[in-house]
Amino acid sequence: MLTIKGLPVQATPTVSALANRLCLRHHSTVELINRLVERGAAVRKPSLQDRRQVLVELTPLGEELLEKLNAQHAKELQTCAPELLEQMSLILAAPVAEADEEEDRGTGSSSDLDALEPQKLETASA
Repeated sequence: MLTIKGLPVQATPTVSALANRLCLRHHSTVELINRLVERGAAVRKPSLQDRRQVLVELTPLGEELLEKLNAQHAKELQTCAPELLEQMSLILAAPVAEADEEEDRGTGSSSDLDALEPQKLETASA
């Protein structure tokens, strides 16, 4: 539902456009749309410009469900935010700490390049 709602204004809400945005195959996207239509959250409409195309739109019920989900997810993020921030900080700090350790041990990438240079010079002069 968010993909339908979040399409840029100039984008046509076709199955293909939605499949591309979701990174899904056409038939998988059709199945998702079928479920939304069965639940009354979306409708299919023929395109006025191209009869081969079918447009997908959210219904008022779909809009309402999306708003409820948005509120629920926002509340969940507020509850989980401190823990998420702490874990993300640990994840982001890990590569920096590893790089610092490699540099301290002399195993960093610049040290590897420096170690190769004398060999190149010796081989070239021999």
